[in-house]
Amino acid sequence: MTPNSENEIVESLAELVHGGRDETWAEAAIEMAFADGFSQMRTWFRTRLDGAWEPTARYAGWSEDFAGRFAELRRLMYRPDRGTWFSARLTVSHQGDYRSDYDYDTRPAFDPPASPELFVRDLEAFPRDASRVPSWLADELP
Repeated sequence: MTPNSENEIVESLAELVHGGRDETWAEAAIEMAFADGFSQMRTWFRTRLDGAWEPTARYAGWSEDFAGRFAELRRLMYRPDRGTWFSARLTVSHQGDYRSDYDYDTRPAFDPPASPELFVRDLEAFPRDASRVPSWLADELP
């Protein structure tokens, strides 16, 4: 797939977030974290751009749709030397503008915590150069 396909997925996700937000929100954010097919979603909103983020369950019914699209995006963004990201955050403004951020190095904070074996299998599914394996994951390898 091409970067355009990646952009199309992100745009479709942004449209979903924007369309499902409460009209009083200045921004909404979705974070998806992955490890070997396991995923977890967190969602937030804020009513002012300089305000505090608050959790929301507004998108809970769409978690499978979000997870599937983010999983496809994760697969498309995989690069053999670099691997792929463990978590992504999509932030959408009340005007529909969006930004996406991807974390390739930090262990996702699953609740409850994911077993180390999930991360080892994830590395097998999305290999990366040894120099790009985060220390927390290298410590889990046999």
